[in-house]
Amino acid sequence: MQVWVDGCRVESAGSVEQVLDDVYRRNRFVRRVVLNGVERSIEEVAGLSPDDTWELQVDTCTLDELIEDTMASVVEMIPPLYKRLQEAADAFRVGNIAEGAVHFAESVPLLQWNHTVLNQLTRLQPGAGSFVHEVSAEGERVVSSLMEAWNLEDYILIADILEYELLPWLVKWKAGSDLFQSLMKLEHTKKSVGGHELQ
Repeated sequence: MQVWVDGCRVESAGSVEQVLDDVYRRNRFVRRVVLNGVERSIEEVAGLSPDDTWELQVDTCTLDELIEDTMASVVEMIPPLYKRLQEAADAFRVGNIAEGAVHFAESVPLLQWNHTVLNQLTRLQPGAGSFVHEVSAEGERVVSSLMEAWNLEDYILIADILEYELLPWLVKWKAGSDLFQSLMKLEHTKKSVGGHELQ
């Protein structure tokens, strides 16, 4: 077994769990795991035996870098998600249930991913009243209403919830994510000019 963490070879690495524990002890987070040249999830590599012949590369990052990467992914994912949900609403509204269901089903994993991101962010910023908490709570309310309409098979109501509640919620979430990215760029610019206040 050969293990590299952030480009440095780890001698006597032991198990994958030990390598990852060491990463976390250093207040680092796993950004990417590559096993024999193929990107994998942590779950896929966690049980590998140290006796096996394989090559593992682990790229790590700080919490700030992880959050920045995640927010960049949010900004990238929302436009196609928005488009699919709009297509689902349009199809449901004209009675094309099968097409609407396909578009909606394609949207569910992206909605779940955004929900997970918001839940994780609320844990990082405890206390009600923040933008993240507001968007998270609003998203949960909208998704709950959407699931209730889905269970009732009320496709006009589903179209209404998608168009008038979920899509505006996505716009709000994206706007907050865009703002976060702009603020992080400003912080990086301030650091690059020596941490002085920009005027």
